[in-house]
Amino acid sequence: SNWNTSNVTNMVAMFHGCTNLQTITGLETWDVSKVNTFASMFRECNALTEINLPRTNFNGKNIIISNFVQGCTSLTELDLSVWTNVTVTEVNKLMDWAGITKFDFSTIDASVKHLGYTLPKSNLLLEFKYFKSLEFTDIANANPFQNFNLNLQPNVSKESLLNFIKVLPDISSSRKSYAIPLGDTNKAKLTSSEIAIATNKGYTVA
Repeated sequence: SNWNTSNVTNMVAMFHGCTNLQTITGLETWDVSKVNTFASMFRECNALTEINLPRTNFNGKNIIISNFVQGCTSLTELDLSVWTNVTVTEVNKLMDWAGITKFDFSTIDASVKHLGYTLPKSNLLLEFKYFKSLEFTDIANANPFQNFNLNLQPNVSKESLLNFIKVLPDISSSRKSYAIPLGDTNKAKLTSSEIAIATNKGYTVA
C-alpha cells in the first residue's frame, strides 16, 4: 500500500496468476496516471473478490485494458467509472471467464477494432453501464461483435441493453451492417422503437 507508482508506465501482468490473492490493500491510493497499459493486470487471480481502483484523471491518455480481469472467477463487480478523461484502445478478453455480475465503464471512451470476449462468464451478468462513447476503428473489415456474446447473458437488465444500444456508433454510411447478438430473450425485452435505435444506426439485431 506504500508503493510509489507515480512514474510507472506499464502494469502488464502485475498480479497475473496470483491465485491465492483475495484483497489488495491500498490500491485505491496508487497514482496510475502515467500508466499506458493495464493488460492482464489481474488475470487469473481467481480468489480476488474486490478491486478498488484509484480515482484517476488520465488527461486524454490512451490505455490498454485487454485481459484485465480475465479468469477472476470470484470477482463480481468491476467499477472503472473512477477513471476519467481516458480512451481505451484494446479491450480483448477484458472480463473473459470472470464472475462479474455488474460493471460500470460509463466515464471511459473506447476506440477499438472489436469487442471480442469482453463479457464475463455466461448467465452471470445482471447490470452494466457501457462506455461513454464507442468507436469501431476497422468497421470496413472487422465484425465489431465477433465473440461478443450478449446472447449468453439472458439475465441482463433492459436498462443495460438500452445503454449499450445508445452508445453504439452510427455506421449507416459505411455500407456495412453487422448483427448485434442479443439473443431472443434479450431482444424480447425491447420494444420495436427501441430496436429501431440500433437499426437506424446501420445494425441488425439478432
